[in-house]
Amino acid sequence: MTSGLAGMVNASLEVVRRLQASGHRVSYACPHDVRATIERHGIDYHQLPPVNRQPAPERRRRANESRLAHKRAEWRTRVERRSAGVAALGMEALRELLGRLKPDLVLADFDLEEHVITCVTSGVRTVILSPWFEFRRCAGLPPLGSRLVGGTSMSRWAAWTSYRCRSRLRRLRTSMRYFGTDRRGVVEEYARRTGFPASDLWGHDWSTLFAFDSVPVWSMTAKELEFPHVQRASFSHVGPMVRLDRIEDERAADALGAMEARIGRARAAGHRVLYGSLSSMAADADRDDDQGGASGGPFVDRLVEALASRDDWVLLLGLGGQTRALEGVLRRRGKPLPSQIEVLPWAPQLEALKEADLFISHAGIHSIHEAFTMGTPTVVYSASAFDQDGCAARLAFHRAASVGSRDESSAAIAARLHGALADESLRIRTREVRGLFSASGGALDAAVASVLKAVPIPDPCVS
Repeated sequence: MTSGLAGMVNASLEVVRRLQASGHRVSYACPHDVRATIERHGIDYHQLPPVNRQPAPERRRRANESRLAHKRAEWRTRVERRSAGVAALGMEALRELLGRLKPDLVLADFDLEEHVITCVTSGVRTVILSPWFEFRRCAGLPPLGSRLVGGTSMSRWAAWTSYRCRSRLRRLRTSMRYFGTDRRGVVEEYARRTGFPASDLWGHDWSTLFAFDSVPVWSMTAKELEFPHVQRASFSHVGPMVRLDRIEDERAADALGAMEARIGRARAAGHRVLYGSLSSMAADADRDDDQGGASGGPFVDRLVEALASRDDWVLLLGLGGQTRALEGVLRRRGKPLPSQIEVLPWAPQLEALKEADLFISHAGIHSIHEAFTMGTPTVVYSASAFDQDGCAARLAFHRAASVGSRDESSAAIAARLHGALADESLRIRTREVRGLFSASGGALDAAVASVLKAVPIPDPCVS
């Protein structure tokens, strides 16, 4: 059961494949409509109602009503509105599905807070499936969103203190503004009503609403790429999940022919092929006011200029559907893109990585896993969204990628790409990490077996 985000869906397809290969019967449920993607892989699919991001009804301010009077009315109606929000979460559909499928185990995306609560309080074995490295405070770890590459105990303490203070202040402001009728307040009320453990309804270590300490977490990351630390008992690594026989959607499939033709021309001319997946940075590329730090211009602009200086490279630039980013680059350049850049609004990523000599990543964990799985050396420029700084820091610590700063000038970017293409040690390290990924292939089966072994089940069904 996932939220429907593309990276998580792609990773979950490999989870399903491994479970099916081990003889489990698997059903897939999602509040976002990913039916086409799931069913073209032959997986039983169930559509859930969309996640309600603002479940509690707002009280509209009346004409000529003062702000103070409006706030007082919001305070007086907070209980009723919070109760209405609980009803609007729409968890009846999930309870009905659980009753019909009777799963032995539910693997649930961390982003589906009320769904996790529903599964646990329905008496179903539940495990949280996480795309992240460890996000809780553990000895030896900085915050997941931190740029610290290991760091000292003092620097880690300072980073955690700063992060927790900012997180608590943000939540305090939200609570004071909405009087507990924000999404967190509504889901917290739902948890209390269903008897979910109160100790789980807190947490200031990461962007999730709650800590969920009583629910096991399986991280789809490689333990060997984590910082050395004291691991908590409820957290375990099941390894990266990349489905090599993934069937791309129509948009990416349509781009495959043109991409292969361009790669063929590049190889015939003796050119190096680079692939860039920069959707997290593409949004900023449409903004003329984003000066990208001291070097000037959004990162995508500077990457384009770096490629313009090298006629022996070809860049396949994936934008994740954000075509407005290209419009912004063209507007600022005032001229067409260099001929050595092939823009792919929707890229067939596994095929692109298979053919590329070098991968340029925004530090998204799923694309990083795919690059290592395909054996493609990687240059990382973190977009600083969610866990991306933490991913970049871990890759730098383990010397698994060339990690740069997105403030680098176009000349510095070109130099880093040239160095990575010529770096034999980077290719060797990439192959080593690929081997680590392959060695972790049995971790998921072992984790599932450890959860299900309490009660012998002849035909386990995993949802």
